Amino acid sequence: MYGRPPFETSDVKKTYRRIKECQYTFNEDLQISSNAKNLISKLLVVDPTKRLTFDQILVHPFMTSNRIPKQLPTSVLTQGLPRNVF
Repeated sequence: MYGRPPFETSDVKKTYRRIKECQYTFNEDLQISSNAKNLISKLLVVDPTKRLTFDQILVHPFMTSNRIPKQLPTSVLTQGLPRNVF
């Protein structure tokens, strides 16, 4: 959704520490829906038994309230998703 991992920093050791401790931030400069933030926060949980299951992901409001395109342009392989896809 952002084009970069949520844990990423300019320092590799700090990035790995953030991954281990599940410390991430949402880029406030980019618009992301509350449903998207909610889904991400329920997936990025240290304890795997507390993460959403696949079936829970499929019925999450983010997955059910957004139109999923039938196909994407090949340019996404090199340039990322166009802003108007979703």
